[in-house]
Amino acid sequence: MKILFILRSVFLIPHFIVFKCCKKHDVLCKDLDSWRRLCPNGNNRSHTYLFFYMMCHFKEFRNLFYLRLGKIKYLLRIFCRPLDSLYLISRNVGPGLFIQHGFSTILGVESMGSNCWINQQVTVGHTEKGRPKIGNNVKIMTGAKVLGNVTIGDNVTIGAGAVIVKDVPPNCVVVGSKAYIVKRDGKKVREEL
Repeated sequence: MKILFILRSVFLIPHFIVFKCCKKHDVLCKDLDSWRRLCPNGNNRSHTYLFFYMMCHFKEFRNLFYLRLGKIKYLLRIFCRPLDSLYLISRNVGPGLFIQHGFSTILGVESMGSNCWINQQVTVGHTEKGRPKIGNNVKIMTGAKVLGNVTIGDNVTIGAGAVIVKDVPPNCVVVGSKAYIVKRDGKKVREEL
């Protein structure tokens, strides 16, 4: 297994050079820090090791890496393909984005803050009214939809299957296909949006 990892890493040397030299190196390092949990002994690994590990094992990370780059990404994608069913449309995405099982996921945001977590089959997309604005430390769970010109506050968790078409205040957990607030500032509530 280690031999295969080493052989695959050789093809990633051009990617690594771009990683070390690009303007968004610090942002990419923060992204890697969010992905550490997936790497055996991740807390004890350097960004160099984590970069090769993530690029070899997680296509979702490849998509995020390519999002951070300029036009050179089109050349690099030839050697290490991203996940075809994960669409990261906006370039205004903060550092520390973690995408768990990015299958069939679309992120078409106006902006997204730092340290967000996205699960599979999530759609964050536009309507004729605009695109969503996502705050910091937001988790969007499996199958959730965030649509239109809405603002999602900081420290929000959007539950699995929730459909969000209205603004969500900070520090909330929202669930349901007609989403409502179940927790605000650490207290259980049931409030309509």
